[in-house]
Amino acid sequence: MSQPESPSTELRFSERPSRADTNNNCTATLAWLKINIAAIYSAGRTTASEDRAPTLTREAYLNLYSTVHDYCMATRDSRKSHPQPQLSGGDLYNGLEDAIKAHCSETRVYLLAPASGADIDGARHVIAEYLTHWRKLTHLAGLVTNLLRPLEADWIQRGISAKAADMYRIKDLHTVIWKQEILQVGVDSTEAATGSKIENAAKLLQHHGEIGSESDKALAERFVESIKNIGVGLGKGDEAR
Repeated sequence: MSQPESPSTELRFSERPSRADTNNNCTATLAWLKINIAAIYSAGRTTASEDRAPTLTREAYLNLYSTVHDYCMATRDSRKSHPQPQLSGGDLYNGLEDAIKAHCSETRVYLLAPASGADIDGARHVIAEYLTHWRKLTHLAGLVTNLLRPLEADWIQRGISAKAADMYRIKDLHTVIWKQEILQVGVDSTEAATGSKIENAAKLLQHHGEIGSESDKALAERFVESIKNIGVGLGKGDEAR
């Protein structure tokens, strides 16, 4: 089973809210941002390339970046009076968090789909697909970090400086959610279906590597190195899941 792949085309967005529009109606601007951020993750999940993030037209890139900047400036001062409920950078941060979780949830469903059972071919498929989707997420994280730099430079940085709970830089937020949703770090072992499937596949590859399969050994080593880089071990309790 493979995910449908979208054509390799540049993403375009609907006309962006002007700065005046944002100052007058932050709620509408927030909705515009959420829709287009979600579109980036959707394109990143289905793109044929695992080596780069989705491509935005120059106009789309600048429009989204500028709208993030306008939104952050319009909502920065809680004393400002708006004709709608007061919003903040936190609402955009929460929208980003939801988009990443939705992306990882779709990836989890795909990884849990039956491949070849528990045999070695199935294990190879699971680990290869895990690595592919992880690379896709890292490219998405880089793109979104750049697009949402005004949010990170202002609201996120202030939250981190104030030691706010569950506040992460954008790149780190992707990693945290991936570990929770895909590797299922900290999830009870009876409920961690994806984490268990991935872990068992990696262990089967390691076993085949030990009995002489160099390709399986290399694939298992790539996986172990990948999860090690984000602070997760294989077969070490919660950290391994």
